[in-house]
Amino acid sequence: MIRKWTDRDAVVWLSDEKKEIERLKAAGQCCVYVITEQNRDKAAPKTRWCLELDSGQDDLDAQWLYRVWQRHEGIAWEIARTKRLILREMTEADLDALYEIQSGEDDSPFLEPLFEDRDRQLVQIRDEIRYQYGFYEFGIWIVELAESHTVIGRAGLQLRDGYGEPELGFVIAPAYRGHGYAREACEAVLQVAGEELFFETIRAVVHRDNEKSLRLCKKLGFIVDNKAEKDENPWIFLRKNLK
Repeated sequence: MIRKWTDRDAVVWLSDEKKEIERLKAAGQCCVYVITEQNRDKAAPKTRWCLELDSGQDDLDAQWLYRVWQRHEGIAWEIARTKRLILREMTEADLDALYEIQSGEDDSPFLEPLFEDRDRQLVQIRDEIRYQYGFYEFGIWIVELAESHTVIGRAGLQLRDGYGEPELGFVIAPAYRGHGYAREACEAVLQVAGEELFFETIRAVVHRDNEKSLRLCKKLGFIVDNKAEKDENPWIFLRKNLK
C-alpha cells in the first residue's frame, strides 16, 4: 500500500512497505510508515514517523500529518491561538527577541537565563528545536500578539532533573506586562498540556518574594505542594492536577 496525503502545500507519503519508505526517504520525501497486522512482526524501516492503523481503518489525523510535514520542512508549529495571542515554536530568527524579553531581568526565574555569548545561545536554540521540540513535542514556546505577530514573551513546559512532571515556565517582556498576557498564555499552555499532551500534573516553582507570580499561579489553579521552612531555601513548590 502506498498513499499520498495532501493539504495546502503539504505532501506526505504513507506506506506499509519497508522498501517504499526507504525509496521515498532517499528521494527526500516526507513519509510515514504504516504499521498493520500484516507487517507488525516484520523489520521496520529506519524512519522518524510511524502510524498504526487498525484493520479497515481509513481515517487519518489531518493535523498530525500536517505537523509531520512541517517538522520535515523545518517549519515551526503553531501550538495554540487565543483571543489575543499565538503560541508557537521558537526559531533561530527569535534570537534577538529573546534578549529583549529576558536580558537583565531578575524577576523571571521560571526560565533558564540566556547565555551572554549569542553564538552559544543560537546553538542552544538549535538544540532545543531539534531535541526538545523534535523528540518531546513540547518545550518553551514563543508568545506573540495575534494581530501584529510581535513577540512579547515565552511560555511553555520544561523538564527539570529529578522531577517526573513538567514545569510551567513563562516570562512576558516588561513593556507588555499588566495586560493579562501572562495568564492568557499560561491558560493556553495548561490546556495543551492536558488535552493534547495528556499530562496529569504540572509543577511550578516560585520565589517566595515573587508575589505577582505566586498570585498568578494560584489564579491558574495551582496549589502549594511544599513550602520550604528554612530561610536558605526561598522557593515555593506548587502543582496543578489536570485530570
